[in-house]
Amino acid sequence: MPVTFTVAVSAVPAATYQWKKDGVAIAGATAASYAIASPGVADAGTYTVVATNSAGFATSAGAALTLSGPPTITLDPVSQTVTAGANVTFTAAAAGPAPITYQWKKNSVDLGGATDASLTLMNVLVSDTGSYTVVATNTLGSTPSAAALLTVNPAAPAAPVSAAATGVTAAGFTANWNAAAGATGYRLDVSTDVAFGSFVTGYQDLDVGAGLTRSVSGLSASTTYYYRVRAFNGLASASSATIAVTTSAAPAADLVNDTFSDTDRIGGADGSNTSGTAPLVSTPHGDEHPVGGKPGQATRGIRHRHAVDLRHDLQRAGPGLFPILHRRFHPGRPSPSASPPGLPAAPRTISASHWWTTRPTDAAPRTASVRPTPPRWATSATRF
Repeated sequence: MPVTFTVAVSAVPAATYQWKKDGVAIAGATAASYAIASPGVADAGTYTVVATNSAGFATSAGAALTLSGPPTITLDPVSQTVTAGANVTFTAAAAGPAPITYQWKKNSVDLGGATDASLTLMNVLVSDTGSYTVVATNTLGSTPSAAALLTVNPAAPAAPVSAAATGVTAAGFTANWNAAAGATGYRLDVSTDVAFGSFVTGYQDLDVGAGLTRSVSGLSASTTYYYRVRAFNGLASASSATIAVTTSAAPAADLVNDTFSDTDRIGGADGSNTSGTAPLVSTPHGDEHPVGGKPGQATRGIRHRHAVDLRHDLQRAGPGLFPILHRRFHPGRPSPSASPPGLPAAPRTISASHWWTTRPTDAAPRTASVRPTPPRWATSATRF
């Protein structure tokens, strides 16, 4: 309901008026009366009027305006967005008949001990995200504030601690690191540049999931690579320390299905050549019959059950070219020598094989078998 203050003044000449609230002049209030159409909590206080003419001025006694009813919220808390670990303070204010008390709520649930006009949350967590209100109460009732939304974004996780690579081969390795607090996953970089100015294809900011290892493949032999890891939870951590790893040297090259020219083929005295398409197959020989490029350096002998276009799969231990001694046996005749270790004993009648050997320049002949040939002796040599 409206409130009106009125004053009566006797003055010659006539007086002018200025109304005040709590000693502060009210703009435009310069009549003998002052009306408040819809008084609110902010209007409560003590009102006076000053009458002035050319002879001087006089101030009225104060008239108190008191409102009865529940508190009125004069300041609502303000929404905030912060990063986890920050401190947050919400502030509110209410006016009305005293005493006024406060109770803060999160998502409409009372917060224990939060009974001041302000609420401070220390070192907030993502779980503190929610809607915060305060309820002001006096003997005549309660009034809630508007809601303030608190949004807490996760902080970037700590940087992971990288560890030395394992499982190093000529073509790759396994990158390793330790778990980082707050991480939900990890990102991997691999480069041949310690400054990571470029990256190995497929290994720039690679999402490797939540595991703590990653196999890196498709690399070059005898090359130094660098890797680093970042933790991730929607935000990325700083990079871990850089780990250097050098891939192994490439193994000695295997000679696989190498086709000789006609002039390289091994033939008999009659000029015949072996022929066919099946590759030679490597099989182990005993220690007594090592095949190698250097003294005492054994690899594998070769056994061949079908004539070939001198394709081969001979694995050698060192550099060098080996002459081949080709010896044929007549089917139906006794073998002039025992079969090599690791192969079946040579029968008296060899109807399905003849022998030929690799002979490194520093080792005795090594034997292996191939298919039958015409019944005559012949010896020739080639290099591979």
